[in-house]
Amino acid sequence: MKRMQVPALWVLLLFIIFSVSVYFAIPWIRWVDNFGETFLRPNTIPKNVHIFESITRLGSAPYLGVFILMVIAVLWFCQKKRAILPYLVANLFSAVLVELILKPFIHRLRPSYGLIIQSGYSFPSGHAAAVTVAYGLAFGLSCYYLKETWHRLIIGILFGSLILLVMWSRVYLGVHYLSDVLGGFILGTAQILFILRWNRW
Repeated sequence: MKRMQVPALWVLLLFIIFSVSVYFAIPWIRWVDNFGETFLRPNTIPKNVHIFESITRLGSAPYLGVFILMVIAVLWFCQKKRAILPYLVANLFSAVLVELILKPFIHRLRPSYGLIIQSGYSFPSGHAAAVTVAYGLAFGLSCYYLKETWHRLIIGILFGSLILLVMWSRVYLGVHYLSDVLGGFILGTAQILFILRWNRW
């Protein structure tokens, strides 16, 4: 898409900077994480924990799987079949890239103060990357196909809010540092930009 203002390579470069900083424990990453602990984890009381547990499920594999199938069904029904395969591949690639390649390589341990049990490594956040790709790319498709500006605005607010809430829930529940979810978001954004760049839907 020629209309894109932010080149995908620049966003990817930003993710690489984040990854290198986390891998070598560069001090500014600790500052980011301290900010997240201070401002994004107030009042960790049982009621709030329950709410954020519900929110974080929106970024889990079962929920995202249902959402992805719904998007595919809508694309099929609207005769936009050529967008189905890139959308599905982007989501599958995101999961494989984060869980099987990046996390084991960077090997960052999760925070020690988690409020729920979560296995695996910490950077980048798989939830943040997954929701960014699934919801963000769905919004990108909406912008491409929908003609009414207010339709795009509503969908953008909805999906943007979902992404931010899931990212916040991961920090609040103590299963990720703020830099983890930011890294996942940046990686997911880079994937979206690459997909939109090379697929003329």
